[in-house]
Amino acid sequence: MTEAARPRRAVIAIGAGLLVASAVAAPALAGDHKDILITTTLARTCGVTAPGDQTIDPSSLAVQPVGSVSYRCNFVGGATLRLWSQNGGQIISPASPSNGGAPQSRIYSTVFDGAALGQLTNAADTSAQTVRAIAAANTDQSGAASIQLSSAAVIAGAYLDTIFVDITP
Repeated sequence: MTEAARPRRAVIAIGAGLLVASAVAAPALAGDHKDILITTTLARTCGVTAPGDQTIDPSSLAVQPVGSVSYRCNFVGGATLRLWSQNGGQIISPASPSNGGAPQSRIYSTVFDGAALGQLTNAADTSAQTVRAIAAANTDQSGAASIQLSSAAVIAGAYLDTIFVDITP
């Protein structure tokens, strides 16, 4: 090795040594760490869809279908389906000349998806209730609704009632 090459090596060796020493001796930079916790809640909800207007035979005592009620909930578990009617489970024909000026009514019982609910009341807080098992979230489920008159209408008139349906988680 030549004399001129030795100092160069020495300088390189010393320079590398200083670099390593400065990396070890340098103070660590102080850092900080924070977590961001993200939370939210999606409320349990249900929706219900009922068929439109239905026509029954007022002279028949047979069980008469009045449509299918569909419902969907965003959770798995149980939900309460309630049914009540405007006229308290009666089809009513208001007083008119065709019925001699005397209102007519016929009581009916209600069945929903095979469960006998009896005569409906006319208030939501005393409604007929049936608990529905929600096996899969966000899946349409349905049940058939039917009524059965306790006695046949024998006097002419336009008989009607409205059944209200709601579902709560």
